[in-house]
Amino acid sequence: MASHSADIPYTIEPGAWERSAAARWVNGLIGRPWVDGAEGPYEFGCWGLVRHGLKELAGLDLPTAPIHELVATLARRTIRKDWRAGDRLSHLAICLMGRSNLPHHVGLGLMLDGGIVAHAIEGNGVITSSLLELRVMGFQRLRWLVYQPPSGGAMAAEAAA
Repeated sequence: MASHSADIPYTIEPGAWERSAAARWVNGLIGRPWVDGAEGPYEFGCWGLVRHGLKELAGLDLPTAPIHELVATLARRTIRKDWRAGDRLSHLAICLMGRSNLPHHVGLGLMLDGGIVAHAIEGNGVITSSLLELRVMGFQRLRWLVYQPPSGGAMAAEAAA
């Protein structure tokens, strides 16, 4: 079980069905190797894992591109008109991670164990980390992108909670 600092905000966790689907998805991938630019299903780069998770868990199909281009696009919040900046970890939010002002790594927020980020990282492969663990790893700058479909939808309602 991950430990968390009391000053880290969380959103309301999704229902049992969403949690169990996310738990099955991430548990099935833990330990799979990191390979730069890999899209899965047996090895992943960080963006490939985020794409895979959003496709499997939410039916979203995001573009394929080199990670440095994607992170710059995500940082400008221009990936799609239906994504918005979030202010905290929420279920299926894209986490932009950086050790300085410019993000250089991405992961996928999951509301499991109080809130974790699934990510694929060189040397470890696919792992999950609490927000505190990400900070210990040196990712001091965390930003969030939350999917908000035009009609509002369930993900938008959860993200607004």
